[in-house]
Amino acid sequence: SRYAAGGSTGRWRRLRRWASRLAGGLCRRTLGLAVQDPMSGFFAIRRTTFHKVASRLRPRGFKVLMEILAREPEARVVEVPYTFSPRWTGRSKLGPEVMLDYLWSLVELRTGRTLSPRFLQYCVVGLTGVLVQLAVLAALRTVLEEAIALALAILSAMTSNFVINNRWTFRDRRLESGAWRGGLLRFVAISSLGALINHSVSLRLHHLTGIDLLWTSLAGIVLATVWNYHFNRGFTWGMWERPE
Repeated sequence: SRYAAGGSTGRWRRLRRWASRLAGGLCRRTLGLAVQDPMSGFFAIRRTTFHKVASRLRPRGFKVLMEILAREPEARVVEVPYTFSPRWTGRSKLGPEVMLDYLWSLVELRTGRTLSPRFLQYCVVGLTGVLVQLAVLAALRTVLEEAIALALAILSAMTSNFVINNRWTFRDRRLESGAWRGGLLRFVAISSLGALINHSVSLRLHHLTGIDLLWTSLAGIVLATVWNYHFNRGFTWGMWERPE
């Protein structure tokens, strides 16, 4: 442990020390861990303990210790102090994507996997798609027929959603080069069916219940989002075989 009595972060800069303390403190408070250095990448574990938690581990990034401690809170932990030495070679993994993975991991561990962080990421990307569609529609409707402008705006939003999802939500299954084009076509096809589901459910509920279309459309959006996520996860990024 870098933070046990006698341990040290060595010659880290002040900003890095502050960020490490902040991340560790957030981890301890969110997950209720009584460990000084839950973010350490330098640890040993008994084989029997590992086998108890192995089937439940779904670590994001490289913060495996945090996941083990959260899955096995009764494990006995002894922290041995050490001094973090300067890097001899290579580059640090720390970056925006790693930080996002860490935050999503905390959400996942805190909620007990009742709500998939990957699904939340997919929903966030969907919201950015709404902004893209509105912006493109506003730009094109003055120079094209509204029906054409709307179709291009929707296609732009789908393309934007695919690019961001491929880069962020499903970055561990990222499609590259030739696979990228096929993935985009599958994404558009599945999302188009989702749009039809959205349209049909919204109108059907409106006609059956008399509830304003604005509200019934929310039900259509929810069903379409679940459809799009489930089938894009399976077909576009090939994750049928992997548990969430």
